[in-house]
Amino acid sequence: MGVDAGLDVIRRSDRERAARVRFLYHVEWDDAMLYDLTLNTERLDVPAAVRLIRETLQHPRFQPTEESRREVCDLALAARGRALLMTHPQTRELELSLTCRHAELTLTGHVATEALRAAAEEVLSRIPGVQRVHNHVVVFRSSHPGL
Repeated sequence: MGVDAGLDVIRRSDRERAARVRFLYHVEWDDAMLYDLTLNTERLDVPAAVRLIRETLQHPRFQPTEESRREVCDLALAARGRALLMTHPQTRELELSLTCRHAELTLTGHVATEALRAAAEEVLSRIPGVQRVHNHVVVFRSSHPGL
């Protein structure tokens, strides 16, 4: 593989990862404001980079709290729920929104049938760690046959 082909593979991979992060977490991965520490590995060797990371992690701001642990768990549950909805045969085409707070998922959006609404809730209720699913999905039945 030539240099140009290799760069194309890296760029394609970066675009796919950025799209996945955007979909699952609703953030742009190249937004500098999301990061507390950025290292230029062309200027630092691995031992120096590791030392800087270790020193940074000792700062009180980066120590986990009960609230931060809960927030990470909520983000993980919401991401897992989105991934499951996206891969389930009955729900993959639906445009639903999902949030999580204190291990309780809240599902919003609209669907064409009650069966689809129930399927989305059922998929989410099987996720380990989910305490409850608040299903606020609205069923909109078309008044026009064939639509």
